[in-house]
Amino acid sequence: MGPWGGQQGEPWAYKPDGRITQIIVRHGEAIDTLLFKSESCDGFPVEHSQKFGGRGGNRTNKVCIDGVEEYLTTISMTFGEFDGVSVIKSLSFHTNLTAKYGPFGSKSGTSMSIPMEGGVIFGFHGRAGKYLNAIGVYVAPKSTSSCQIGSQFLSAPTPPKIEMNSAGEIIVGIEGFYGPAKGTDGFEVKMSSEDDGCITIGPWGGQEGEPWSYKADGRITQIIVRHGWAVDSILFQSQSCGCLTPECSDKFGGGGGGGRTDKICIDSAIEQLKTISMTWGEFEGEHVIRSLCFYTNLTEYGPFGLKDQGTSVSIPMEGGVIVGFHGRAGRLLNAIGVYNMMSSMELFVPRDPGPWGASGGKHWDDGVFSAIKKVHLNIVTPLQGCSAIKAVRFQYEKADGKCFRSPCHGGDGFPTVTVQHSTSFCLL
Repeated sequence: MGPWGGQQGEPWAYKPDGRITQIIVRHGEAIDTLLFKSESCDGFPVEHSQKFGGRGGNRTNKVCIDGVEEYLTTISMTFGEFDGVSVIKSLSFHTNLTAKYGPFGSKSGTSMSIPMEGGVIFGFHGRAGKYLNAIGVYVAPKSTSSCQIGSQFLSAPTPPKIEMNSAGEIIVGIEGFYGPAKGTDGFEVKMSSEDDGCITIGPWGGQEGEPWSYKADGRITQIIVRHGWAVDSILFQSQSCGCLTPECSDKFGGGGGGGRTDKICIDSAIEQLKTISMTWGEFEGEHVIRSLCFYTNLTEYGPFGLKDQGTSVSIPMEGGVIVGFHGRAGRLLNAIGVYNMMSSMELFVPRDPGPWGASGGKHWDDGVFSAIKKVHLNIVTPLQGCSAIKAVRFQYEKADGKCFRSPCHGGDGFPTVTVQHSTSFCLL
C-alpha cells in the first residue's frame, strides 16, 4: 500500500526475512531518516536496514517492538512542504498492543491515517533524499489459525501437539510462515474453519450515519452510484459461485437526492477491483463522501460526485483485490472503506497451447485457477446431423478452496451435458 507523500527523492524498500523489532526515527521539523532492525527466522537479531533519508534532525527516537507478542498494524502521518520539497512531516506507528508510538516530527501538513484490521505490516517502502519524502507499507493477512508453532519450539525435545477442536474440523494444508504474518516465523497448520484472510482498510469520511458492510460471496460485477454535490448512495451487485442469479446488496445511503445515477459494470472474467480514491468534507451540516473513483486492473471509473471539494484520499495498493466495502451512511454516504484480499490469480500465466478453431467470435480468457471442477456444455445438432458445441462454461476451484463459475462462452441454454471432476484431473 502507498506510498504517500512527495515525488522527490529516490525509491527505497525494506522487506526483511524475519520480523521488524526496532524502528529508529531521526526527526526535527520533518522526518529526516528511518532505519529498521529485524530479527531473522532463527531468532537472532542480526539485520539492520540501510538508512533511508539524510543526515539532519535534532532528535532520535527508537520504537522497540516485542516480536513474540507485538506486531505492527498500521501507520499514520502528516506530509507537506519543507525546505522546498514535499516531505513526511510526522510519523506514528501503531501495533496490536500499543495504540501509538509517536508522533515523531512536526504534526503540521496534510494528515493521512490508514485504518486497518486483520493485517500485519512486514515491511516499508517509499522515496527519500535529504529527507524522508514518502512512505508506504507492505501488508500481509494476519494469521488466524490457533495452531501456530514458532521457531522457539522447533528445537524442543518434545514438539507441541496440534489437536482438532471439533469432529467436523479437518486439516486442509500446512504452510510455512514467519511470525504473526503469513510470510514473516515457524509454520502454520490451516484448518477448515480458518477465516477468509480479508484485511479491513478504512473507513475514511465522517462519523455520522449508521455502520454498513457488504462482503460479496463471489465477485462484485456492478456498482451503482447515486450522486450530485456529494455521493448520496451506493449499491452493489455480485455473482456468487454456483448461482446464475446476481446478488444485490442493500442501498447504502438515503434520500439525499442526487441528480445523477451511474452504473459501473465489471467483467468478472478478466477484471478485478484494485483500489479506490475519494474526497470527503462537510455538506449540508454533516461530513460526507464528496466524490468517489474506482480502479480496476483494466481502467478507472469516475470520479462520481464533486471532486474539487474536500480532503482527498487515495489508497495505492498492489497485489490485492477488493472483495467488499464498508462504512457509514444515513441520508448521504458518510464514510467508506474496503475489504482487501490477496489475489488468487497467478501473476505468471503459463503459455498454454491453443486456442484451436476458427478465427471468428470474441476473445475470452478465464485466467488461472487451482483446478477445474465442472464443465458445462451446450451441444446442438444442426440439420445436417453433425453435433457442435454451442457454448461452454467452467466451474473452477481457487487457491483458497472457494469456487468460481465462469461466464457463459457462446450461446444461450445450459446445461445439456455436465462433466463432473471429483478425483480426476482435466488434461487437455
